[in-house]
Amino acid sequence: KSVEDYIRSRIDLSTELARREPVKAKKVDVGLVVGKFSPFHDGHEGLVREALNQAEKVILVIYDHPELSNIPAEQMSDLIKDVMSNDRLEIKIAYDYPATGDTPEARQAHVDYLKKLTGGVKVDKFFGNEWYSKHIAEGLGAELVQPDPKRKQVNIYARDIRRDLRMASAREFLHPAVRYRIDQPGTKMWPVSELDRLL
Repeated sequence: KSVEDYIRSRIDLSTELARREPVKAKKVDVGLVVGKFSPFHDGHEGLVREALNQAEKVILVIYDHPELSNIPAEQMSDLIKDVMSNDRLEIKIAYDYPATGDTPEARQAHVDYLKKLTGGVKVDKFFGNEWYSKHIAEGLGAELVQPDPKRKQVNIYARDIRRDLRMASAREFLHPAVRYRIDQPGTKMWPVSELDRLL
């Protein structure tokens, strides 16, 4: 792709995400989105925009994963704020979260952790397309919203981007601000975490 084609495709995608018809239902009070966001890509952006369409306030939880990237979670949080530019979005960073696992105990530990991290606020809707979304929503007593569970709208996973940061087909799913940060000298990302192996 030429630079002009790339810029045009980014504008087209941003326009599509921004122009999505708002949900007709009355907005709920609180929506929740969680993830590693390593890196934050177009699929994440679409998910957060959908949450902002449906909720008056959206809490986004970043699970700090230093084994995936040497970009600190605080910097990724700042990038997400710049990309989303919405004062109804509150970002929290999860540093001391429970061990990952797909057991009833591990699931409950994560639900309890999220309740504590969010200050016990009542979450009305949980937004997510991942395998763990259903049990988190159920544990929080929230409605599950899965805007793109089969990745038909934005067919990318963060682990695919991490596998080859220089590959144009992966990079096209990154907002220019995120791509710029990843391109800084010394920035590193590693492809696979223990959580990725479960997916």
